[in-house]
Amino acid sequence: MTGHSWDTYYQSVADFPPRPLTVKLAARLADRPEKTAIDMGCGSGRDFSHLLENGFSVHAFDAEQRSIDLCRVRFGGHPRLTLRHCGFDGFDYPKADLVLAWASLYFCPADKFDLVWGRIQSALKPGGYFCGDFLGVRDSWVADECRAMASFTEEASRAFLQGLEIEMFHIRDEAGQTVAGREKHWHTFTVLARKPANQPD
Repeated sequence: MTGHSWDTYYQSVADFPPRPLTVKLAARLADRPEKTAIDMGCGSGRDFSHLLENGFSVHAFDAEQRSIDLCRVRFGGHPRLTLRHCGFDGFDYPKADLVLAWASLYFCPADKFDLVWGRIQSALKPGGYFCGDFLGVRDSWVADECRAMASFTEEASRAFLQGLEIEMFHIRDEAGQTVAGREKHWHTFTVLARKPANQPD
């Protein structure tokens, strides 16, 4: 996206509520002591704001400086929030009970994806959750917008989840619109997966 497009996006979603799965997972993890979450590509902070309200320590990052500037204005000074301006492969992933990657892994460079995914899996605590989206090969962004975007078939996406307990794997393959109202074809896989509680940390 261009700088103007990101500005439009952030303005459009700034007042959106957290996603229902974020709310669900915050409740599910409520009894964990010293809960920690990672928000990858945190955007306007719509999801990590709910986690902060529910006792999580949050490590959030975004490759767009506009995102971090906005989040510092909205949430700056919160004692349980750490913000960083960096890309996926430049982030130091702490151990986490929850890793969110809502509509963000799309923008991970394809040649960095295996490295980043390995760091995500290593960061998850036993019993911790990954929740986010993979980009499918038929999505119009793959050809039209960012050719270096990491896109996958359903089979390849499922292969990344080996060793995790898959609770949800939702396929979207349809014409639609972006938040900014632009028409596009969506091909995405929304995933909720859990690291087994008995798997070594």
